[in-house]
Amino acid sequence: MIWRAILGAVAGYVAMALLVMTCFTAAWVVLGAEGSFEPASWEPNGTWLAMSFLAALVAAMVGGLTAVAIGRQPAVLALASLTLVLGLVTAVLQMAKPPVTTPRPAQVSNQEAATNAEQPTWVAWLNPLVGVAGVLIGGSLRRREG
Repeated sequence: MIWRAILGAVAGYVAMALLVMTCFTAAWVVLGAEGSFEPASWEPNGTWLAMSFLAALVAAMVGGLTAVAIGRQPAVLALASLTLVLGLVTAVLQMAKPPVTTPRPAQVSNQEAATNAEQPTWVAWLNPLVGVAGVLIGGSLRRREG
């Protein structure tokens, strides 16, 4: 039973990560630097932030669905806990990150954007909550069996 929960949580996390990476890559291809950042800045614009919250919510719901399908409700709770802890650690690390001092050039690669983007602090603290909500919603969507 415990192994199913662990496997379900891990599979759910992998599903979340793959979907988020796919969504962010597709959004970058469509929006590019000028459509993703404030002018001449490394700060993401409202379009990018809205897309990132939507992608995170949908990916977390898929993660919750994956977890419950494999490990039932204990896997969903484990995935929600993992999402919260890793999200909070990421927020703390972002707070410690020194600001980027170089201006953003017009042409930026996806990797440069990911490395240098300076998301607002409130976004870093809201992301874990969006992730947990998505996991719990996704985990509740599957009908209970037997």
